[in-house]
Amino acid sequence: MPEVDSIQKYLLQKVSSFYGFSEDEQKITQLSSSFTQVYKLIVGGNIIIIKIYNEDYKTRKDVIAEINILKHLIEDGAHVNEPMVGIKGDYIFNIENENRFAVGFKYFDGKEIVKLDETKNFKLGSNLAEIHAKSQGFNIVMDKPKYDIDTLWDEPIKLMTPYLTVEELSYLEVLREKILLQIEDVNLQITKENYGVCHGDYISRNTLWDEKGSCQTIDFEFFSKGYRAYDISHYKWQLEYFNYEESYSRSSWSDFLKGYNSVRNIFEQEMKLVDVSLLLYHIFMAGERVKLSKILGEQFVERPFWDKCMEFLYRKEEEVFK
Repeated sequence: MPEVDSIQKYLLQKVSSFYGFSEDEQKITQLSSSFTQVYKLIVGGNIIIIKIYNEDYKTRKDVIAEINILKHLIEDGAHVNEPMVGIKGDYIFNIENENRFAVGFKYFDGKEIVKLDETKNFKLGSNLAEIHAKSQGFNIVMDKPKYDIDTLWDEPIKLMTPYLTVEELSYLEVLREKILLQIEDVNLQITKENYGVCHGDYISRNTLWDEKGSCQTIDFEFFSKGYRAYDISHYKWQLEYFNYEESYSRSSWSDFLKGYNSVRNIFEQEMKLVDVSLLLYHIFMAGERVKLSKILGEQFVERPFWDKCMEFLYRKEEEVFK
């Protein structure tokens, strides 16, 4: 077995005891380190994905709610990552100290594909619609705010303020009012179809694909309740922020919408909220980046990031409010 550092050795031992695995054939690989630390472990012939959460960033109540919605979706046949229960019936175990804890997920032999072809764009859309459809009527208690203007704009702006110029902050105040007026003008009445559980970060990197073309949606850390249009807007944000449609396929967004509509029809009023929701998502994730910088370092919020962030808003404002 290759050498591993102390936290990895600790994690291998912890997983073995928590899930009742033998300590034979141990191997650990770190897959990512962002909002969570993610590891792939092979322990006693079992393959498991472990996600480590920081209590300062994500509460246990949030993660318990995430586990509950995943269990509900899986029972209804949705293609999402499945949390694993330990030998004592628990899903969460502590890591090193009280500020970190972890959850295991069943391994899915797939990989991230950022730029998708027509078939995969269609599937990405249908998978999101499946999540929305299967979560209708699911009453879940959440220790987290719903997706509204305060959560998606006001709180993130407070976090962003130290990094922005006076002119940029003034611009954002005006843009906020434009967004509110647009939402009021659309006047979308809440129904169980257009409002409910949202994934919260539905972009292509949060879907894994196997060699047969099957996929699984992962990373529900940001799930909450809100308009479905907010969830739908995330993939459009990804395509436009990274210019994927220009460099890969100009039909990516329309293929995604076709897939979504094959499961659940998007109403005309909902579509009118997508571009506004895209702006809200952009600001919300910028605020999350500031939170992340407190854990991983200030390099995440250096000036080049904010230049790109603001340039995107200037460009999109012209398109949305023309």
